[in-house]
Amino acid sequence: MTDRFSVALDVSALCVKFPTGIAFYAKGFIDELLRRPDQIDLEFCFKGKLFREYDQFFQGLPTRPKRYVLKTFPTRTGRPITHSLDKRFLYNRGAINIATIHDVSYFVPGNYVTNWVANRFKGKMRRSNSKIARLADQVVCVSEHSKADYCRLYGFDEERVKVIYPGFQPLTRSVSADDDLSALAKYGQTLRSYFLFAGRVDRGKNVLSMIDAFKDSGLASDFDFIIAGPHEPDTPLIRERVAELGLDDSIQFPGYVPTSEMAALYRNARGFVYPTYYEG
Repeated sequence: MTDRFSVALDVSALCVKFPTGIAFYAKGFIDELLRRPDQIDLEFCFKGKLFREYDQFFQGLPTRPKRYVLKTFPTRTGRPITHSLDKRFLYNRGAINIATIHDVSYFVPGNYVTNWVANRFKGKMRRSNSKIARLADQVVCVSEHSKADYCRLYGFDEERVKVIYPGFQPLTRSVSADDDLSALAKYGQTLRSYFLFAGRVDRGKNVLSMIDAFKDSGLASDFDFIIAGPHEPDTPLIRERVAELGLDDSIQFPGYVPTSEMAALYRNARGFVYPTYYEG
């Protein structure tokens, strides 16, 4: 008979207005666990504001998540295993406490990304990473690179880290050519008529250099560039650069693109460009 695991799962990573990489990772992780009800008994927890503000993010979960306070030990969960999927750490005294670390990019010496991150946010991240290093029984990293960074910066025992690479998300299983053309038409595009960037539109993703390179390449006379993703405080600065270079007619900022349309944009782009300074 297979043992049934009882797990308190921190799903705070879902609490974002526009889900991108880590939120998709969390959603996929949860969906996989929910496919194994005979093996895993889940309790969902989150650290955030009042539940009603996050109701939209938790749709699809079979039970209502419980809110916890980060500075206290939520021993009332009574679960023998906890697993935190990003940043916040759900610690349960006496349990086996596991945390996923995606990267520690803000603290890697020489990394340009750190120049544009608020000190207050970096302070929160530093405290969280240190707490995980002090209290976690096991850490999951999404790459050998993130594992090396985390162990080096926080003195964590490599024997207590397991690398588990993220899977892939089947954005659409069955699509017709007409569906793709319809999605492209919404953005004024045809097959292979554009280059694509997808991600947060901020300086940390090296978007400014990407725009400069597009201008210098001369490709703007034949192709468009779609910069798709949620807008950040840096986005107005990036749009100013586009205007300065005279690329307003060639570069689009559609904002956050729905999943099905994003799949069509990926499939039919002339090329995908992702020049980010640093990723885990």
